[in-house]
Amino acid sequence: MWRVGIDVGGTFTDLFAWDDQTRAQVTSKVLTSRHDRAVGVISAIREAGIPFAEISHVMHGTTTATNALIERDYPAPAMVTTEGFRDTIEIGRQHREQLYDPYQVKPKPIIKRRYRYTVNERIDVQGQVVRAFPRAEAYAVAEKIRAHKIQSVAVAFINSYKNDQHEREMRDIIRELNPATYVVLSAETRPVFREHGRFTTTAIRAATIPVMEVYFRRLEAALRSEGCTGSLLILKSSGGITGLEYAKQHPEELIESGPAGGVAYAGYLSRLCGFPNIIHTDVGGTSFDVSIVENGKGLITRDHEIEWEIPCIVPMLDIHSVGAGGGSVGWIDEGGSLRAGPRSAGASPGPACYGQGGR
Repeated sequence: MWRVGIDVGGTFTDLFAWDDQTRAQVTSKVLTSRHDRAVGVISAIREAGIPFAEISHVMHGTTTATNALIERDYPAPAMVTTEGFRDTIEIGRQHREQLYDPYQVKPKPIIKRRYRYTVNERIDVQGQVVRAFPRAEAYAVAEKIRAHKIQSVAVAFINSYKNDQHEREMRDIIRELNPATYVVLSAETRPVFREHGRFTTTAIRAATIPVMEVYFRRLEAALRSEGCTGSLLILKSSGGITGLEYAKQHPEELIESGPAGGVAYAGYLSRLCGFPNIIHTDVGGTSFDVSIVENGKGLITRDHEIEWEIPCIVPMLDIHSVGAGGGSVGWIDEGGSLRAGPRSAGASPGPACYGQGGR
């Protein structure tokens, strides 16, 4: 039986597979299909000449969530938070990336301000209710979410890591009026103190859950339709693996899913070659990733910044990504300066004269 490893990037889909019985090894590389990345996975397996019925495991790493965040390419999510904390994810930690640069521009927030709502509830640091949950306000917010046809909502209240009662009540009301909407709670995503990291991580989860759920559903259906009955395992940002259902519900743990495989292999090579401390780089079509291998292992962080002041506080390999890859699109900013990225042309790059939509 074949074990198949597949990495789906914004430009290419790469495959490496080995046969448990014969020890045969095969590779393939195909273009990623931007409209449906599952198409590239099926094409890569066919290109390698592997019978779908003889696959025991598919181990899958992907930059789909990373690219969606970098390009802000996801259905607009909403956030419901405590009154007074509407702008927490945008204010950040009030640090400057470039201390003396007056022209620096902060990254766009994960959730637009117009879709960030508040209710006048309050739980104190001990978990005691200070202001009761305002159900009338909550229903009004849920009506706005329905009116805007929001697909996913992050519910993040202050001090909910000590008492998530109000978050759960808010979730129930949203689901009552919006039964098809994904609702994620900060108390379930990362129940820790310091609201900025908890809020942004919950926002990241809400933003990427519709993207990854659709992608994984299509991928699973495509594999099954080809006769593949093997297990589908997803590479996590920490370098470990998880099952499909968990991956669908926790895309915030897949932010560096694709690059994590490269870091693991870099650690293996560093030990094999006798250079335990190395710098590892990964150049893709959308992003450029850098990480450090120390003593033969990738470093782990619990405060990974997707962009400046946008942390994802789940344990993961310490990989730094910038939105500049081989397919990055050039453009002119408001001041007339030439910029590159973060938008990528994916598998259809080229100058404006190629007629791909540029000018």
